[in-house]
Amino acid sequence: MRRPIFGLIISSVVFFTFGLCALLSTPFGSFPDEQSHLEYARHIRVNHQLPGLSFDIKEIAIPEAFQPPLYYSCAALLYSPNASEKGILFRIRFFSLLLGLGVIFLTWKSSLLLFPGSTAAAIVIPVMAAMNPQFIFSHSGISNISMTGFTCSLTAFLAVRMPSKVCCSVPQCLLLGVAFGLALLSRTITVFLFPVCVAAIYLAVSKGGYPRRLAFRNIVAFIVAAGSIAGWWYLRNWIYFGDPFLWNLHQTTMGTIWARGETMSGVDWITSFAFLHATFWVYFGRSEFHAGIWEYAVYLLVVVVPLRGAFEIVVNRAGGDGEFGKELFNRNGFLLFFSFALFAIAEILVLQTRINSPQGRYLFMAMTPISVVLGSGIIRILPAQYRRAGAVLFSGFMLLFCLYLFARYWAPHYLWN
Repeated sequence: MRRPIFGLIISSVVFFTFGLCALLSTPFGSFPDEQSHLEYARHIRVNHQLPGLSFDIKEIAIPEAFQPPLYYSCAALLYSPNASEKGILFRIRFFSLLLGLGVIFLTWKSSLLLFPGSTAAAIVIPVMAAMNPQFIFSHSGISNISMTGFTCSLTAFLAVRMPSKVCCSVPQCLLLGVAFGLALLSRTITVFLFPVCVAAIYLAVSKGGYPRRLAFRNIVAFIVAAGSIAGWWYLRNWIYFGDPFLWNLHQTTMGTIWARGETMSGVDWITSFAFLHATFWVYFGRSEFHAGIWEYAVYLLVVVVPLRGAFEIVVNRAGGDGEFGKELFNRNGFLLFFSFALFAIAEILVLQTRINSPQGRYLFMAMTPISVVLGSGIIRILPAQYRRAGAVLFSGFMLLFCLYLFARYWAPHYLWN
């Protein structure tokens, strides 16, 4: 069966074109914490060691030093002390953009896991990520968000592929563990991946009819591989600071101004949800330039309406038509992606009880699962005979709306200024 590659092509071209324009036109420091992210990479390149940490805020020279070092180590390889600032910025920003393209590719591959050969799914699912204005903007600057999203997408894809292909060998589990270890070295909040990865390994063993003892063996292999990649970072933090994730250190130093001193009220929860929604879609600059109420209302429909279809898939309500036939739809894979998205959102919300920083861009670590859930939901609510046409129309709307938002809220400040 010929794979429907059109969805990958159009999504990649749109993402790369918009991203390259933002990369070249947005001044240095106009992305959130870009200066600190670059300084972290520069420190590794010049000093050949990680920046120092301390519970005394006066001793922390680089605010992002509490972050795991994978993105910064890769960026340090692109940092040349003898190059111009413009050249350094372009290389590292372009690296971030390529990581975003990797997320688009893995999201497209995930659509093929769930809907083998479906043109509608291969269009809609990657479009949910590629034509998100904030996702494009965030991957045009220097930030570990890009590496976090790529490693999480890779981990989620490999995890869902195991039961989908009935792969339960030790090498497959080791590969999954390596991907998860890289995610842990990108950002600590990627721990949300762990329980679903374990569930995927168990499901692969059960689905293949293998003895259950193999599940324990494979889970151990997965954990050992992840620990061999990322264990040193968390062990170091535990030994020197008594906190493997450095959450307490950050909360009492650089994160003090965001620390939440009171229990969240109903208004606080509503505000957090609203800000998560807004910053997930459109919040350019250092959180200065954002869309209006009606534009966020449009994106609210883009979320709420597909969730209705996703709910129908979860409860398996009339799910045998068209792309959702038993031989054409991988329902277990969808449920795993749904779990990844649910765990990521739940983790971000739990963190809001300690730190008042509801940044929607943190959810980009679950961009592939979120795109799968919303894209599948859109396909589900469309009549079977209109799904391909509906996918094309929806993609056209997302493209035009993305273009409008960049022209309305980004270009006046950076392109035409």
